[in-house]
Amino acid sequence: MKTLYFVIEESGAGVTVAQYLKRELHFTKAQIRTLKFRENGITVNGVRTRVNQELAAGDHLQLALSDGDDRSEQLVPAGGMPVILYEDEDVVCVDKPAGLVVHPSHGHFQDSLSNQMRVYYLKQGTDVKIRSIGRLDKDTSGVVVFAKNQIAAARLWQQREQGYFKKEYLAWCTGVFSEREREQEHTIAVPLAHAPGELMKMCAAESEEEPVALHAVTHYQVVKQEHDRALVRLHLETGRTHQIRVHMAYLGHPLLGDPIYGDGISGETHAQLCAWKAEFIQPFTGQKVTVCSRKSQEFRSFQF
Repeated sequence: MKTLYFVIEESGAGVTVAQYLKRELHFTKAQIRTLKFRENGITVNGVRTRVNQELAAGDHLQLALSDGDDRSEQLVPAGGMPVILYEDEDVVCVDKPAGLVVHPSHGHFQDSLSNQMRVYYLKQGTDVKIRSIGRLDKDTSGVVVFAKNQIAAARLWQQREQGYFKKEYLAWCTGVFSEREREQEHTIAVPLAHAPGELMKMCAAESEEEPVALHAVTHYQVVKQEHDRALVRLHLETGRTHQIRVHMAYLGHPLLGDPIYGDGISGETHAQLCAWKAEFIQPFTGQKVTVCSRKSQEFRSFQF
């Protein structure tokens, strides 16, 4: 359980608990409601308090962000130990290998990254309910960010919407890029849609006017060109399914080894894509955090 403590200053005197939570701590109405109905979720000077109570200077406000029911008992602890890149009271960043799904799904009920995280916390004698901020496809390696409480998750998602939460990717792409593409960053703004008759495959749409077309923007720059392949750095404005894979294939440079959007004959079993860096602001301290995948160096020197 994470508990927050605040001593009310003169500027906070005379406002209600609800007003303080909204104005000073930027809690949403839903988050305040959750705290209100949690036993001892909000206390002032050690006493459970209503949200309409006025605060006085010097009051000690305490918030309990989770309780004993905020657990993951339904998640089976299984698999190896995850590679932890960064962890604090509110956030944990993990280095996911290619071939591992983030959450349990059909055919992967006990072999997901989330199953491994349960093992990790149970071995520490704790049981944390983690919430992923975004996701990575099964075949994509690199940084996965989890929030360890509901408030941290909400604030990280808000950062993602506002552009403060950022991820950069590295991809090995087929073909030879032009000199212009190697000199500066370029943008692909091509909407995506589900490929007709396909369950998981996406395709480039003619325009966003199509009923099922989704706005999608990818920025990319060639890092180095090696014969008939290139290492490309990318970052996204939108997070559509298979966005990088579809956009690069649309340009005529599908990812190496991509069995869906490329020829899949490079000798690899999956598309060569790595979420190599994540940047965000710590949800409560405001500190900027940058986390890099350990797999990125291995990925940069990828050979086949």
